[in-house]
Amino acid sequence: SLAGHISSASREQSKATQMVSTSLQGIADVTEQSLVGANETSAAVRGLVGLAEQLTQAISQFKVD
Repeated sequence: SLAGHISSASREQSKATQMVSTSLQGIADVTEQSLVGANETSAAVRGLVGLAEQLTQAISQFKVD
């Protein structure tokens, strides 16, 4: 019957919408994790730059003839 087809199509559409929603949430989660990783990498780079500056200052006292 037409009502049965409409009901079935509605259920399928609902399932597809739920799958899309779940997929989008997964993408959002991965994006957030990537951002956290990028921020951690940035902080590590800043720390290394600071250490490099300290090392440069420390070895600037030495002279090589």
